[in-house]
Amino acid sequence: MKVLYISPYYSNSFIHNQICKLSKYNVDSFTIFPINLYLYLRKSAYRQNFKNPRLSSEIPAERQKKIFYYGLPQNMLSEFYPIQISKKIQKLIRNQKFDLIHAHTLFPTGTAAMYLAEELKIPYLISSHGFDFYRLYPKDHELTRGNVYREKERVLIKKTVQKAKKIVCVSHKFTLHFQSVFPEANVVMIENSYNHELFHAGPKNEARRNLQLPSDLKIILSVGNFITDKGHKYLLQAMRRIKKEFPNSLLILVGKGALKKTYLKLIKEYEIENKVKLVDHLPQNKLADYYRAADVFVLPSLNEAFGLALVEAMACGVPSIATRTQGPSQIIENNKNGILVETKKSVGIYMNIVNLFQNMILYNRIKSNSIFSVQSKYKNKESELIDLYEGILK
Repeated sequence: MKVLYISPYYSNSFIHNQICKLSKYNVDSFTIFPINLYLYLRKSAYRQNFKNPRLSSEIPAERQKKIFYYGLPQNMLSEFYPIQISKKIQKLIRNQKFDLIHAHTLFPTGTAAMYLAEELKIPYLISSHGFDFYRLYPKDHELTRGNVYREKERVLIKKTVQKAKKIVCVSHKFTLHFQSVFPEANVVMIENSYNHELFHAGPKNEARRNLQLPSDLKIILSVGNFITDKGHKYLLQAMRRIKKEFPNSLLILVGKGALKKTYLKLIKEYEIENKVKLVDHLPQNKLADYYRAADVFVLPSLNEAFGLALVEAMACGVPSIATRTQGPSQIIENNKNGILVETKKSVGIYMNIVNLFQNMILYNRIKSNSIFSVQSKYKNKESELIDLYEGILK
């Protein structure tokens, strides 16, 4: 089976893990990463997404290509972006044949897949990861994220969804949201999987030695892009209180993005300069060490369709706290395999971190339950995707 992947997530480890695992099911993949040239040249935060990506060496370089399409300020004429992408891909793959197209995000890559599928006369499916979908909501809606789509974009997205053989959503609550907007869509829920060969429990002291971190620190870890949706501001606020109760605490934020300078200002304002460490995106093997070195993991997102970092942390045996958003609410059973808190509540984050540090019975119960729960549920989801591919091609 030959599958053409189209994804804007160049530095997202989930995409690469999925492709690597599918290769073991005899899926021959070719992955294309469309890049908005205007944003690439003008926005350093966007440009950083395409530098030092966490790519897997298991994917041959010739099977993953970047292409540039011409964007405009404020996404003017963005309804033509998918056509550009489709034509550039056609030139790139003109001597190859594929059975199926799998695009990630609804627009512009999903719509580009629709145009491309029409030319190649093959089916396509789309994985929606949340952020791309919630831009369809009205600007004042509580779930709206980013700039809302223009009317011409909405028309194309509706057509794209209607023509897709399947739409893959990554959590139950997100699936319900999607179906409420597109009741005619052929939606299926397949949760994200994680790399269980890398992300598993291991000796904390060994991980700290590898990272040159002191053994006596209480380490709080959070992993995610430095964007508003990830809610790091509230974790930084909580750290102001935590440092008073636990002078040997350290918060490590792993990620990158447009808000890095803002975080540095907040860290200075909150007088926690020696209590917070910012770490750029990491190779997955090193990221696994950070999980194993941590005492507590926090995912303070304002909106999270799934939460792969949460699953990875739990697989490594790190007691985890996450906000009560779409994905985490499905992953965590409160006070059994993790802790759920309300969004935008730094006090709730603070109180639950303190509780975990002080209540070792709760800490150890969550630690052991978290490992089992993610292994049993998220270890191997690729077989579901293979079944989906085969069903589409029948």
